[in-house]
Amino acid sequence: WHALGTDEYTHEWHFGQEHGTITPRFYLRNGSFQTLETPEELNSGAEQIRIVGRVLPRFDASAAGNIDLMSRMGLGSSLTVNGNNSSGSNVWKDSELMKVSFSDVDLRSNRGVGCWVTGDNSGALLLIRLHRNGTARDYTIPVNFTGRRWVEIPTGEQAWRIRDWGWTLATRKTMDYQYVNAVSIGFGHIPSNTTCSVLVEELTVLAETAEALAAPTITLGEQSVQLSNSIPAESHFVLDEDGTFTVYDEDWNALFFQTLESGEPPQAPFFQALETNLTTFSIQSASSTNIWLEVGVQASAETVHNPAYTTSGTPKSWLQAHGLSSDLLDDDLDGLLSWEEFIAGTVPTNAASILRVTQAAPQIFEWQAVSGKTYTVWFKTNLLDSSWIDLGPASGSYTSDTDSATGFIRVEVAQ
Repeated sequence: WHALGTDEYTHEWHFGQEHGTITPRFYLRNGSFQTLETPEELNSGAEQIRIVGRVLPRFDASAAGNIDLMSRMGLGSSLTVNGNNSSGSNVWKDSELMKVSFSDVDLRSNRGVGCWVTGDNSGALLLIRLHRNGTARDYTIPVNFTGRRWVEIPTGEQAWRIRDWGWTLATRKTMDYQYVNAVSIGFGHIPSNTTCSVLVEELTVLAETAEALAAPTITLGEQSVQLSNSIPAESHFVLDEDGTFTVYDEDWNALFFQTLESGEPPQAPFFQALETNLTTFSIQSASSTNIWLEVGVQASAETVHNPAYTTSGTPKSWLQAHGLSSDLLDDDLDGLLSWEEFIAGTVPTNAASILRVTQAAPQIFEWQAVSGKTYTVWFKTNLLDSSWIDLGPASGSYTSDTDSATGFIRVEVAQ
């Protein structure tokens, strides 16, 4: 799988020690469109698409619960941040940030940061770091614009995914927002031979408002799908390649799922129509446009089976336990190949261990049930009929109550 990045957010995975793998994500508001950058591995298209994400809170620059950091830092209402890199190489460092300490402030409900920034289009990266003793979170602003604009950063994990920054030792541990007691500010990255200067005004930690994302429409390239349910705030979501959309709570407990329709044949990969168009993304909902979203778009250019399994899906460890090297043979000559015996739960080297239906009486059918396996009985009167009738679950035997004088019984075992 390969991730798609943006002009600001990387498409690369990296390791974050205590946090494990830092997966590529980008951030956008409800209703906005994001241009995506496709890695070269996907230049020829993608076989499968997967979308993962999280609904973040919404913020209001004028909310009563916002907390002014400039006054706590004793900086008045504005601060000019200057930087210079006269070398011929890019510079990344956090050792020269201006740090101001103050009394503990509880930011558990104010984890977003907002401020006015007057940019100089220098390409530098403005870094704002919230501290709680030995832990911290970084909030970054790429200075790729000129003029004055309001900037919101919805989460302290945003900097982990930014192209010119990432996960750092200062942000390696879980952040306790209840006792934030310092702010650092400065340039974390300056391009080569660059002088930069920006004006920061009204640096604020923003009050969070939890709002569900109502029945969102997800658009990737030219294709859209819509969810019929709402996604609660702080919830995770995954749109798998088969069209299954699953919503999880913040602790990754499944809340609900929905099978979305892509308009393609059932056997086709979901989002198949987008194999060569992965350039734009959006989530649109009737909910507030101030809701922030954390999103990852991943695509697979080649499907490779798990090397621990055969191409039939049989675990190689199961074959080895039975002294076999292939699941495409009928080693016990009972009529079933070894991969079929794995699904049935029978022993592939014992001809007496087999899933086979026998007729014990005119309307009684029996088979050798295996503990832990689920069986479904199906019926049809004519093998030329296009479909079977589901007679429901059974285990080891089934007594037919059909009125048909003749018919056919099939027993299906779930893998």
